[in-house]
Amino acid sequence: VTNLSANPIAISGPKLGKGEHATLRPGTCIDFIGTHSDGSGQTVVYLKLKLQSRDQPRSQREYSGEARSPEKPPTEPLLEALGGAEGKRAPGARKGSGPFWLELGGSAVRQTFPDNLRIIEGSVDGLLVGRAHQQSLFQEAFRKEVREYLSRDHFRIDRDRAGQFNLVALSANPIWRMRQRQLRELERGDPPLSLLNGDEIFLFTGASDCTPDGPDNLGVLKWRFAQAGDRSAHDPVVENDTIRSMRRPSQHEAEQRGRPPGHPLGGSLIEKEKNRYMSLTGPTTCRADSENRGRPNVSASRRIRTSGRGLYSAPQQATFAKRHQRPTTFMVPTVGG
Repeated sequence: VTNLSANPIAISGPKLGKGEHATLRPGTCIDFIGTHSDGSGQTVVYLKLKLQSRDQPRSQREYSGEARSPEKPPTEPLLEALGGAEGKRAPGARKGSGPFWLELGGSAVRQTFPDNLRIIEGSVDGLLVGRAHQQSLFQEAFRKEVREYLSRDHFRIDRDRAGQFNLVALSANPIWRMRQRQLRELERGDPPLSLLNGDEIFLFTGASDCTPDGPDNLGVLKWRFAQAGDRSAHDPVVENDTIRSMRRPSQHEAEQRGRPPGHPLGGSLIEKEKNRYMSLTGPTTCRADSENRGRPNVSASRRIRTSGRGLYSAPQQATFAKRHQRPTTFMVPTVGG
C-alpha cells in the first residue's frame, strides 16, 4: 500500500505519510486519520478498510491468526502511531494482573473512547495519575475544556506497610471518594483516605458549587478502584474515616460554614417533615424579628423560618407523629421576650 495523500494513514500501527508504503496482509486494516470537527484537535479514525482474501473461507477470514487480536482495540494503531505509550499498555492490562487497577467512567469521557482503554493498572508501589503520566489517555478520552481542570499530577495511590491502599490528593482542585453512597472530599495537603474495592474517585470538572456534579459542570469524571482478588471485607479500622465523616459538626464549625448545627449533612427539613413533629426536648432558642416578637399564635417552624437575622440552636431530640395524627403547635421563647 502506498499513501498518495497528504493526509496520513495507519496500517497495523505504523503511520504512513505521503509517498510512504507498507505491506498489507489479509486481515489487516487501513485506518484513515483526520481531526475531529469540533475544533478540539483530537485525532480520530474516520474510515477503516479491512483486507480479506477470497482464497479463505469466511470463517477462516474472520478468525485468521493474522487478523487483529480481539483484545486490540480499533484505535490502538492510531495511538501507537501518535507515540502514546499508554495505548500499548492499557489494552494488555487485564483485570487482576496487578494488585489493583482503576476503571475510567462518567459522562465527561468521550462516548467513542474504547472501554478496554479505560483501565490503568497499578503496581505494588502504587500509581500516579495525571496528564503528565497518561498523556494519550487524557488526550483521547477528554475534551479540551475538561482537560483544563486536570493537573499534571492529579492524585496518587499509595500502599502502606499493612498492604492497605490510600488516596492522596495532589491537585489544587478537590477530589472525592465515594464509598457506599457517601462522599468524602479530599484536598491537597489533607491526610490520605483509605481505598477499598469498589470505591470511586470523583474529580472536579468546573461545577459552580464545587461538587462533582453540580451546576455548570462539564460532566461527571470518576475512577473506580478495583483490587485484585475482589477483596471487599470490611475492616473496622479502615472504615473509621467514614465514621468520622458522619460526626455531628460543632457549633463553631456550623457558624463558619453558615449552616445551622444539628444535622451531619447541614441540610434543612422540608415542610412535610416539619409538620410531623409532635414535641421537642432540649434547648431551642432564636432571635426573632420585631414583627414576630410577642405574637402568641406563631408556630415554631414559622418563627425560625422568618427570623433571618439571628442564630438558633437545633433541638437535640424529636418525636415524630403518626400519619393520622394532627401535629401539635408549640412556641419558641424569644430572646429577651
